Amino acid sequence: MLGAPLMTCSARLPVYVIMISLTVDGGARVGPFGARGVIMFALYLLGAVSAMAAAWVVKQLTDRGHILLPFYMEMPPYRMPRVHTIAIMVWDACKGFLKKAGTIITLTTIILWVLLNVPMRSDAQFETYCASDTQCAAVSAAVEDPASSTVKGDDGEIVTDPEELSKLLDAQKTSYTMDNSWAAKGGKAVQPVFEPLGFDWRINVAILSSLARARPSWPHSARSPPPRTPRSPAPTWPP
Repeated sequence: MLGAPLMTCSARLPVYVIMISLTVDGGARVGPFGARGVIMFALYLLGAVSAMAAAWVVKQLTDRGHILLPFYMEMPPYRMPRVHTIAIMVWDACKGFLKKAGTIITLTTIILWVLLNVPMRSDAQFETYCASDTQCAAVSAAVEDPASSTVKGDDGEIVTDPEELSKLLDAQKTSYTMDNSWAAKGGKAVQPVFEPLGFDWRINVAILSSLARARPSWPHSARSPPPRTPRSPAPTWPP
């Protein structure tokens, strides 16, 4: 059991993929193989080897007289699932998710929205910022005179549609507000910690806010039947 946490499981795979893609060059190679694939395989192999090594060490420290006990495992009696039992388990899982989504996640979303929008910025402050920023000044000038627009869209074409230019100007206002918000200050405060990974303050804020969205322990796990022992006959479950 002490070696089980060292094994590589499917839950660690996304973490490995993200870390390897951020730290290893995509064009790097180890012989005929890509470096990213080799490192991924090495991490899996390291998990298995470290688990076996930990199991061997624990065995050497806890083995008494080298007495080998037989391994046995009693299989539980299998029965056809009942509709009532399935409905209860599904309801417990859904209730647990709704409880967390309706409390912690909703509260976190509201707090994050407030932190990203305060302190509020006036139009005069935005105009001062826009006059000093080349891109914002170009969008603002294009809104005033769409015919002389020099703003390029995602497709590389000049944007002359007044509605589209208005949306771009609103995006500039939103970006200015977020860049000067309390959340931005907090993300920039912890940026030295995540800077080796290439994260900016926006990713830092997303990482910190995601801590409140960890997967809960499902309530129906407490409904697992107790193990059967010689002195405790198999229970009737559900009651």
